[in-house]
Amino acid sequence: MAYITTRLFRHDEDDASTIGNDYIRFLHMNKKGELFIGTQRGIYLYHPLSESFSHVPSSGTKSIKEITTDVQGNLWYIAEGVLTCIKGNKAKTYDIAKYFWATSVCTASDGNLWIATADGQLKKYNPAGDNFNSYSVFGQPVPTQWIEKIYAAPNGSILIGTSAHGLLSFDITSSTTWSIIKYNSDQTSIYVRDILQRNDDEYWVATESGIFVYNTASGSIINLKKDYHDPYSISDNAVYTLCKDKEGGLWAGTFFGGMNYYVEQHAIFQKYFPDRKR
Repeated sequence: MAYITTRLFRHDEDDASTIGNDYIRFLHMNKKGELFIGTQRGIYLYHPLSESFSHVPSSGTKSIKEITTDVQGNLWYIAEGVLTCIKGNKAKTYDIAKYFWATSVCTASDGNLWIATADGQLKKYNPAGDNFNSYSVFGQPVPTQWIEKIYAAPNGSILIGTSAHGLLSFDITSSTTWSIIKYNSDQTSIYVRDILQRNDDEYWVATESGIFVYNTASGSIINLKKDYHDPYSISDNAVYTLCKDKEGGLWAGTFFGGMNYYVEQHAIFQKYFPDRKR
């Protein structure tokens, strides 16, 4: 078992320089190396030299779902379905009543910003007019149209993770959508939580049914799931988030099973669980 040295940061009501909330929902680092932490109560910017945090005022105390930076360096985030853009010191909010309920955001390979919505739409942002073009993902009404995650692929497509229809791919040029993974082996629906490109031809997809590894070159799909008879399998099938480190290792955050670390040369998962004594 490998051991990792960690530094723990917690909220302290008596210290304004600490992070404002311990429930971390999203991490984002921009090209300047600035780390933004989305919490259950707003966004905080981490200051590494002083190991302190400052609150992003426009985020208030709202629960943050996602944060990203566009090609112009503007910060975008989604808080309780509301999309907000920070340009310099000014924040522009796109409220739900006038625009849409936003669920995910990404910057495509062509530099355009795309937003997913709760009613199965993709929205392309037009900076010149400060408006959005709409594209229907499902084409026709379906019972559940919630889009949980979108991920920009380098080939000019957007991978779409849904709550009931698995993984889809949207071609930006033709505005067409096709299904990659729709059902589990028992024909139950797949709820996609996160998407990550591991290398040129391989994508990892975090779901409520384990991790699906999709190879674009061969078209093959492998489902990594918890195996009670295998201590080196993933610790829990409810996988919520994925991260690739500088060494190429894959980290998978689960709902019940802590953190899992995957190294290809060993083809096993190492488990890291919270220390309940702290």
